[in-house]
Amino acid sequence: MKDNFWENDFEEHRARKNAREYERRLKDQENPYLDLFQIDEIFHFYLSGHELAKAQQLLAVAMETHPASSDLYFKWAKVHFELAHFQQAIKYIDTALEYGAATNDYHIFKAEILARLDQYPEAIDLLASLLSSHTVKEEIYLQMGNIAQICAYPEDSERYYRQALAVHPSYEEALFELAFLLDSEDKTEAAIALYESFLNEYPYAAEVWYNLGQLYRKSGNYELALDACDYAVIALPEYTLAWFSRGQILMETGKYAAALQAFFQAESISPGDIYTLFHIAECYEQSGLYFEAFRYFLKVSKLDPYFVDAWMGLGYCMEQQQKFFEASHYYGKAYKLDEENSQICLSLAICEYRLEQRYSAYQYLQKAILISPHEIHIWQDWAQMLYKEQNFTGAITYLEEGISRNPLAVELYYQCAAYCFDTGNKKRGISLLKTTLKLSYEDHYLLFQINPSLQFEPELLRVINANR
Repeated sequence: MKDNFWENDFEEHRARKNAREYERRLKDQENPYLDLFQIDEIFHFYLSGHELAKAQQLLAVAMETHPASSDLYFKWAKVHFELAHFQQAIKYIDTALEYGAATNDYHIFKAEILARLDQYPEAIDLLASLLSSHTVKEEIYLQMGNIAQICAYPEDSERYYRQALAVHPSYEEALFELAFLLDSEDKTEAAIALYESFLNEYPYAAEVWYNLGQLYRKSGNYELALDACDYAVIALPEYTLAWFSRGQILMETGKYAAALQAFFQAESISPGDIYTLFHIAECYEQSGLYFEAFRYFLKVSKLDPYFVDAWMGLGYCMEQQQKFFEASHYYGKAYKLDEENSQICLSLAICEYRLEQRYSAYQYLQKAILISPHEIHIWQDWAQMLYKEQNFTGAITYLEEGISRNPLAVELYYQCAAYCFDTGNKKRGISLLKTTLKLSYEDHYLLFQINPSLQFEPELLRVINANR
């Protein structure tokens, strides 16, 4: 969807301006009088930024000039709710109801507070009492379903959502809540059937097609997931999320060129989105187009200097082009943002080793191992790098250490056995092979992936066949 943010941006800008002006007057001990509209605007600005102390101070000031405003008590209840002070929230919402008893929003919010206090019957009874007076009954049933979810009564929740849909069959909010509930209860097929039935009646519901696509994707049916995304953009051609999801699905199936087209379409509708740009970079990277990938990773890093994976992507592009000094520089940027990331430490270790900075290389390696000793790929990648550098003894030594720390990691056994055969240490290779065949015979193909020529080694084949 092409989003028109102008109005929202203007309102947020106005709220921020009013909040800063109010804070200035308060600091300068000027009269900070605000009308109820300004209070509402500033309060929601604070609440959206989770500036709860400022929200409380605002309400305290406002109460001096508007002591009988039910809305201010309602806002106090909201603040205490955010702070998880539910007893206090009940106190304030009850006071708000004294001043504005006919306000359904207050009753609905009180029901949510009661739910957080594990007072499920009271919360449901309160909402049920609104059904006779509320003109939009499907909204009350929706709230009842939400309360039942909060209090862990999934069967009740499902019943209330279905009642909401019975009153208003095209009520998408109830549909989404019901589908989410079914999916979370491991009833994904039922959720899919629910969406499919809805779309038979309302085939141009773009968001429903999008959500159906997500469920198809989750269940591994990528072809139907792509079809659902296509229907979503037919219904709403500028539906950014649907284009973005289409790109993700195509990436997951290795169709990077087609994924790029989907991401470019999403980017043209909502330009400058860092996640879209990042996925474009990943598609280029997976396609081996490192120059283009670098350009897009760089765009992401400029838009968000704290995006660790963008710096990692820049480093990887340089590493794949054998530019280890530049790669180390970009990996270093990532490391400054996340020093406890074992993958960053390993990447730095490999680049530093290639630059013959052995001391720092082993420091980074040891940190990677310290952080994640059971991450098998750390041992595999380091050993593979040493092996390519003709450091055969080092490669085998590190694989053996990895095996000692991860005695059930069959990948390490097979890799170590392959390296032993390659370097003429057949006795050690056979010993490792016998051990790992007992752990997992079906994975012996890994041996031939590492070194295809081993499938012509008679002694090795005899051992494999003997341990079938």
